[in-house]
Amino acid sequence: MKTRVQITVVFFIISILLSGCGSNKQQKVHSLLLSAKEKIYLHDLDGAWNDLEKCQKLDQNHPEVYFLKGNILMTRVKYEEAMNMFNKAIELNDQYMDAYVNRGKLWFYLGDKDKQCEDYLKAENLGAKNLYEETKFCR
Repeated sequence: MKTRVQITVVFFIISILLSGCGSNKQQKVHSLLLSAKEKIYLHDLDGAWNDLEKCQKLDQNHPEVYFLKGNILMTRVKYEEAMNMFNKAIELNDQYMDAYVNRGKLWFYLGDKDKQCEDYLKAENLGAKNLYEETKFCR
């Protein structure tokens, strides 16, 4: 419980410090993303989803919103919907390493080894570490 309080305080302080930067819309998106990440950490997926929905209304082209929504959907075993979210994140930022990693996990769950390898190798090329076990049979 003490750790949760500490994390909440850290997120709150970061939000305050960053509130003086950027436009009001950017500030709101940033605050909502921080809130969503904190809620995901605390396993409040519904609360995180609500924050991400608000983010998406403010900025429909923010790849992190789609990435985080994809993570929530993957956790809920809604693989097709999660795939759509990771695809959108990658469409918006084709250098989004973590989106390739998580889409690779989805391809593993769906049994498509070729696409799994393609995404994991792309993530490695973008700098992802610790994917040896996932890629050792891809080469």
